[in-house]
Amino acid sequence: MNQEMITQDTPEFSSIFQEPRVQRRLQWLVDEAHSVDGHYDMAIKNIMRTLSNYFCIGQGSINSQGIKMTHRWMSQSAFEMLQKCSRQEWLKGTINEHRIPLRAIWDWIRSDPQITPLAVAQKFYNNPMIIVTKGEDQRLVQSGLQSSASSNRYSTAGIEVIFAPYKPIMKFKTGKTRLPEEDICRTDEPKQPNPSYTHSF
Repeated sequence: MNQEMITQDTPEFSSIFQEPRVQRRLQWLVDEAHSVDGHYDMAIKNIMRTLSNYFCIGQGSINSQGIKMTHRWMSQSAFEMLQKCSRQEWLKGTINEHRIPLRAIWDWIRSDPQITPLAVAQKFYNNPMIIVTKGEDQRLVQSGLQSSASSNRYSTAGIEVIFAPYKPIMKFKTGKTRLPEEDICRTDEPKQPNPSYTHSF
């Protein structure tokens, strides 16, 4: 696993990888990708989303809101929104964005018959989802980077990625203080990131 992604809240890779249901789904995905008529369809997307959830937060059956509430990798702008917004505003104003688009991972598996279920698991584990604002998602779309597998696509779009100091659910459970100068939810351009939390993607 990449050193930059190791945190105390990251699920233990081996415990997830060894789960029988995860093993079966990984093998099915690889078999489909390496088949002559392999096709990226809804069944593939659903399996890949489920696997991404497992290796991101340790659970497969969880909705997008559940991911947002328990996940700490996010943009600086999404974190600022978290401090300023109500729960409903924040959930509505953010998106779970795959660090490497699922279609790009599918194309990578399909391109090489030597890619194994273990390699696929490591790819998901080393590239967790990133919570971004809807405005940042639009920047990715407008800059043609939404489907790009480039490791620089966030920085190219002006998106700073951080590991937040706490899970979003903790803010809403404990009622952490909103920033005093703002009483409204803002979704504009991110300010300079706090260097204590910044990671370059």
